[in-house]
Amino acid sequence: MYEKAVITRPHGIHGEVIVKTSDNQPLDVNQVYYQKNQRGDFTPIRVERQIISQKGDELLFFVLFTGITNRQLAENLKGETIFTPVEPDINTIEEDQDPIYDTIGFKVVDSEGIFWGTVDDVTETAAHTILVITKNDSEYMLPAVEEHIIEINFETEEIVAVNPQEFASL
Repeated sequence: MYEKAVITRPHGIHGEVIVKTSDNQPLDVNQVYYQKNQRGDFTPIRVERQIISQKGDELLFFVLFTGITNRQLAENLKGETIFTPVEPDINTIEEDQDPIYDTIGFKVVDSEGIFWGTVDDVTETAAHTILVITKNDSEYMLPAVEEHIIEINFETEEIVAVNPQEFASL
C-alpha cells in the first residue's frame, strides 16, 4: 500500500473533510482507497463526492467519503492517512493536470457573447467534471463536456458555452 493522502480536518456539517494529497492530485472517485483500522488492518473507503477548489497556488480537495454522514464522523477521520494499492507515478507533475482546473476565474459567455458568470470552482462527479459558475450571488453548475462547451480560450480567459441560461435557471 502507498500513502495517497492525509485527512487534515472536517469541513461543514455533512461529513465532508479536507484532504491533502501527496501528489497534489485529486482522489479518483472510481478507485477504492484504504485506511487503517485500530488493529492496523486496511479497510476500504470510497469517495462519494469531491470538490476541488483553488486558494492561491494551492489546490484544496473537499471530499465526502461513503458512510461519513455528519461532522462527528468526519472529526474521527482527522489525521487519518488514506492509502492506495496503486504505486504513485513519480513522473507526475502538475503540468499534466487537466487544464479545465486552470479555468477558475474565467468568464462564461454564450455563443452571442452574453456574459453568464465566472467560473468559481471546478468539481468532479462520477460522471464528469462540473464548472461551478457564479453571477450576482447566484450559483449554477455547468457540465464540462463537449455538448455544453464550445470553446475554452486560455488567452482571453473565456469559456463559450451552449445555452448556459438553461443551467442558470435551474
